[in-house]
Formats: sequence, C-alpha cells, structure tokens
Amino acid sequence: RMNDIQDAIEKLSTKRRIVVIAGAGIATLAGVPDFRSKTGVLGKSGGKSSFDANLVWRTEDAKEGFYRVICDIHTKAREALRRDPTPIYQILKLLKNQGRLVRVYTQNIDDIDVVVLGGTEISPPIKGPWSTVFQLHGSVNHAQCTVCHAIVKNYDPSRFRDGPEACDLCTQRAENRTRSNPTLRQRTPSGILRPHVLLYNETNPDEEATVNCFRSDLKASPDAVVVIRTKLSIPTLHRFTHMLCGDVKRRNGVSVWISNEEPAEKLPNF
Repeated sequence: RMNDIQDAIEKLSTKRRIVVIAGAGIATLAGVPDFRSKTGVLGKSGGKSSFDANLVWRTEDAKEGFYRVICDIHTKAREALRRDPTPIYQILKLLKNQGRLVRVYTQNIDDIDVVVLGGTEISPPIKGPWSTVFQLHGSVNHAQCTVCHAIVKNYDPSRFRDGPEACDLCTQRAENRTRSNPTLRQRTPSGILRPHVLLYNETNPDEEATVNCFRSDLKASPDAVVVIRTKLSIPTLHRFTHMLCGDVKRRNGVSVWISNEEPAEKLPNF
C-alpha cells in the first residue's frame, strides 16, 4: 500500500493494461469535498441520509438538502476544471494517451474525470463497447425523469431549486394520447426531473452493463490495478476488485492502493 504517488508511478512504469478504481477521495485533491467526511458536503447536510432513496423524497427539507449537495458538488467541480488538473488526473490522462489505460471505474458524480479523460456514456450500453471512464453512480450534470427515465443532458442542477420540472417527453406523450381520447388524461402518468445520480438503497438501472464491463475487463488480462481514494464499501465493486487483483496477481502483475484509509473489508488478493 502506497500513499506516495511517485512510488505508484514507478510501480506502474512497465505495465501496459491498467484498470483504475477511483473513489470520492480523488476529487478532494481537486477541491471537491469528500461526501463521506464530517466536513464534506454530506457531513454538513445530514450524512448519507442526504443520498438515501428511502429518505430523499420523503419531505421537502430532505429534498432541498439533496439538491443543495448536488449544486455544491457541481459548483466545486466547475471551479476545479478552471484550474489545472491535479497530479492524479494528469497521470490518468498520460496513461490514456499512451494507450495503457484499460478503464477508470469512477464512483464520482462530479464529471472531472470525464472531462479530463475525454467523455463517457451517460447511459452505458449493455453489451459495449464502453468508454475509458465508466461512471458507476451517474453525474450531477444530467437529469432524468422519475417515470420514463429519459435523460436530459447538460442540465444545470440549480434549476431543481425552482421546484419540480415536468419531463417534456412524458408531457408530449400524454398530449398525443389525449388528443384521440381525452378520458386518458387522468390515467397517463407524467414524471418530473431529478438528478441523474444513483442513490443509496436504489436499484441500479445500469447493473447489467456494469457487470458486463467488469467481465470484459477481466478477459482483457490487465497487468495492473490501481485503487485510488476509496474504501470499496459497495459490495459489487469490492467483489470485482478482489477478483481483478487476484487475476493480476496470478500473472505477476501489480496492485496499488493509494489511500489514507483501509478497505471496508479485507482484500485477500491485494
């Protein structure tokens, strides 16, 4: 386990197929608060309950708190992108330009890694191909409908503070149906827009695509895995990282842990 980035660079200097698992902590180096910390955006807004699907929509106060967190992350990320990328982002960009970066699985929702590394799929395809950056938890830069799940790209989250906004696609569908049969108006559900981020206790709509991408990268025979600033608290991601490290270890590859914290559960293959 290494806390020094320079040590990691030396370890990876001969590796050609690198997979990176990035956590929320990577963004703190760019000025975006770590949502898990007591001083971070969630610590100031009620902890993980601010991102709990069972609680976020229960009251207006909870909803407003959630929107504040989303707006704060969005603002801090935009400020970070106006500055030069931090060393970690620069290294990832260099690895990609050299053709040595297989994938970056990011738990961040701030889009900094997406901008630096050149884009991603807002809704990843089930069978691939997948972009270099795979967003596991969505992005604060987009919105989605609560009914039809349509995604609105480049949506300014400050608009959520003005109250619920109807989904244009749902509205159009309802209008089309009621033109021929006005009695359907009351029975045609229409959704509202919400941030396109995955909440705690919420079903992941991209689960199949995520698992397929995991399997594809395991088959690519990576020779290095780098875990940056995450405790791997999500069970699916922890299992994948465990399998990935074991696969790399069997081929005499290298696994690098860059964090001030230990993993939530042991990684025997690390």
